[in-house]
Amino acid sequence: MVPAANQLGIFYCLSLFNGYDRTGLSPEMSFKPFWWIGPDGKSKVLFLQPGAYTLGTLAKGKYFWPKLAGQLDRDKLIPVVQTDCPRENFIDAYLAEMLPKLEKDKDYPYEVFPMTWCMADNTPIDVDLPDAVKSWNEEYAYPHVRDLYGHGNDAGV
Repeated sequence: MVPAANQLGIFYCLSLFNGYDRTGLSPEMSFKPFWWIGPDGKSKVLFLQPGAYTLGTLAKGKYFWPKLAGQLDRDKLIPVVQTDCPRENFIDAYLAEMLPKLEKDKDYPYEVFPMTWCMADNTPIDVDLPDAVKSWNEEYAYPHVRDLYGHGNDAGV
């Protein structure tokens, strides 16, 4: 798989695991990047797993998921999540916990902290996210939150 990935121009793999069950040894691999070397000994892919994809679920999605779980009437499903306080259930508590740990971790000497945001499996779009990112960056100089691709202003996640 690694040689094929390299031939297609894929040199990085960002992998996230389910934070609740079926995780096996996944939690032990978090924030421990490694080079996945192909059988040819030359091709390689940088593999990084920055924790579970459930960050948004624990911070915000838990308030909306019960309204959607088991809902069979499509007319009652909410198409997007939008609140009056985008930063109310954002990344503040998570970063306050994780950043000090990683700053002390000799095996994580990186200045980048990748993470994702989803409110749970199969949930509507969180339209608060761009405003939450913008608000975060206006309040804090570090860490600066931005989208993976650097498109537009940093509120365009």
